[in-house]
Amino acid sequence: MNPLKLRMGARRLATALLALLPWLCLPPLAHGAESPAEPGALVSTVALKRGELPLTLTGFGVVAPEAGQSQNVSVQRAGRVERLRVAVGAQVQRGQPLMELAVDPAAAQAFAQARNAQQYTEGEVARIEALVAQQLATRSQLAQARQAAADAREAVRVQERLGGAAERITVTAPISGLLVALPVAQGDRIPAGAAVAQLANTDSLRVALGIEPGDVRHLRSGMAVRLASVFDETRSVTGQVVLVQRAINPKSQLVDAVVRFQPTADSGLLPGLRVRGDIQFAKAEGWLIPRSALVRSGDGFAAFQVADGKAARVAVQVITEQGDQAVVKAPFDAQRRLVTTGAYQLTDGMAVREAKS
Repeated sequence: MNPLKLRMGARRLATALLALLPWLCLPPLAHGAESPAEPGALVSTVALKRGELPLTLTGFGVVAPEAGQSQNVSVQRAGRVERLRVAVGAQVQRGQPLMELAVDPAAAQAFAQARNAQQYTEGEVARIEALVAQQLATRSQLAQARQAAADAREAVRVQERLGGAAERITVTAPISGLLVALPVAQGDRIPAGAAVAQLANTDSLRVALGIEPGDVRHLRSGMAVRLASVFDETRSVTGQVVLVQRAINPKSQLVDAVVRFQPTADSGLLPGLRVRGDIQFAKAEGWLIPRSALVRSGDGFAAFQVADGKAARVAVQVITEQGDQAVVKAPFDAQRRLVTTGAYQLTDGMAVREAKS
């Protein structure tokens, strides 16, 4: 073999060994060594306490005027609506103009006929009185003439109450209140006796709240009710249950609880508005915990307590909830803290770390 090639190969081998030398000097990796312990799940906790929350029933309904506190406005003469002076929702005062009506010519003609009949019958009375004085007519004929004249005068008075010979009528509000209905439009022709508006006295309003039939046993007259618009629950008033009906409403299949209330200027609870009513009928007592501590478990709920750095699962029965709190029944250990944040990541016996407050 060529000596030159042997020397070159030896130098290459020596160079490779020198490159591997640092790695060969490292200590061997210990097989089977334990990996560092994983840290526990980070959770927030609170101390347990007992407390109470109100038990409430909730129903929905529509605000309406009190029975007997609304009044229809009608016109006794046929005509055409020439001008509307108000709109639905307006608060009007007694005597305030609502609309102007052009009287039907036939109605004016009826007044003229009544006046003509009155003049004719009064003339007949004078003529027959003269004949009686001349013994050319009987007193019974005079009595009949006087009765006809009286009937004619009454007919004129009726026509005058209906507007007389006026070609236009201004329809006014008979009471002060809220205009809740205006079933006519400008230009409409309306018959005699037709209702053209509806006014409601808003000093007192009512709402029929639909309650589940199974919950009616908790209600009685006199209970306080918090009423608020379904569109803005921050604006509310307090009312009172005045009647719990003992029959199912065929439309809603619920039982109506009638609530009376006095509206305030800033409540915005006007007739026709849909509202929510909350009725407190009792109080629930038990463990008062944050709702964030509850986790779903099958068909129910559970919560976790911390026991020696481990999560301890506890089955929970929720009695009632309100806002971010709940009253529950559970076999808690009163000495252990309750997990409020991070409960959904836990399992029974899992290591946990409590966040520092």
